[in-house]
Amino acid sequence: MSNVVSATTRFARRVEGAQRLLEGAHIHLAQADRLFFQGDMCSALEYAYRAALRAAGARVAMSSIAARKRKPTSAIEQLRLVGASESLWADRIAGYSRLRLRVSTGVEVKVAAQSVQDLMTIVSNFLHDIEGAQDGSIAA
Repeated sequence: MSNVVSATTRFARRVEGAQRLLEGAHIHLAQADRLFFQGDMCSALEYAYRAALRAAGARVAMSSIAARKRKPTSAIEQLRLVGASESLWADRIAGYSRLRLRVSTGVEVKVAAQSVQDLMTIVSNFLHDIEGAQDGSIAA
């Protein structure tokens, strides 16, 4: 027997999911910041990138893309589908994907502090942008 879920309930779940992802992004970004100041650039990069993925997931969850049945599996590729502004954020974040992969596989063992700091700044600005959009949608 199938379940009937009202549109209101479904939307409320998406908002809750987006909020949970945003909270996770903030937690990961704070951890990246702590690791950065401890000098562990490889771990700081990983946590900053995880924060970026959660932020991307939150933004997607706030959009109509979340309801699509057939969509890319990558949070960054889904983010590109949301809009032009989000596509720019996706480009900025995706630029760190290769570095993250190289670090996680051990090909790179040192990460420049500036690279980590740049990614953390991008994620922080992206979160600020998302929360501004979220506040705007609540006010509407």
